[in-house]
Amino acid sequence: MSYYIISDLVHYCNVRVKQVEEMKLEVIDYYDLTFVLEGKMVYVIDGKEIVLNKNDVLFVKPNSQRTRYKTFEKSTYVSLNFRTDLTDIKLPVYMKNAVKPSVRKLLSFYPDSYLPDESSLKKCIYLYNYILLEMLESVNPKSENRHVEKMLGYINNNITKPITLTGLSEYTNLTKEYCSWIFKKEMGESPLNYINRQKMTVAKDLIQHNRMSLSDISDYLGFDNYNYFSRLFKKYHKMPPISFKR
Repeated sequence: MSYYIISDLVHYCNVRVKQVEEMKLEVIDYYDLTFVLEGKMVYVIDGKEIVLNKNDVLFVKPNSQRTRYKTFEKSTYVSLNFRTDLTDIKLPVYMKNAVKPSVRKLLSFYPDSYLPDESSLKKCIYLYNYILLEMLESVNPKSENRHVEKMLGYINNNITKPITLTGLSEYTNLTKEYCSWIFKKEMGESPLNYINRQKMTVAKDLIQHNRMSLSDISDYLGFDNYNYFSRLFKKYHKMPPISFKR
């Protein structure tokens, strides 16, 4: 039986420890969602080190290579391993300061350990689905305007392809001028700026957590000119991609 997003809870823990224990290297076949409430944790995901501090969130997809270092300080974290009937969940691997007050309050309802009886299982699944929906809404902007909502969906589904104002116009059956005007009115920025910012967010995530070369990332995101990709990356992240990779 599917409960919105999570269909099967593999493992759950709510841990307060003096030190975080080392985790062996493995390729996981489930999603790993970890919230750091206090302290520090250090993971290596697909060969890239990720340092999690207070209020940071880790989201690891199936078929990823995962390990964790031992850390010698007091930490509190909630970790969830689950499976889903969805084909994909669009959250970045690393989310800085993503434990908002509403999420922290929901996490406080959980016991120190997961009790695998049917009632506890359903409670955990329902609450975690709510948390996941909250996080998806925070990283995937919404609009009350149906035309803008349609454009956001188009951009999200085609983020690895070249996206133009002409393409948005044709998709929504609106003029380019109206597309630009209504999008900026609702979202506070032009469609082009939003598209580029979203692409550079994906680029940053790929550089941190993927073994792709910079030129391959540029191609993957629909750029036929690496220099233009590099200039955009520097504009949004204050350094060229080669410096960020180092």
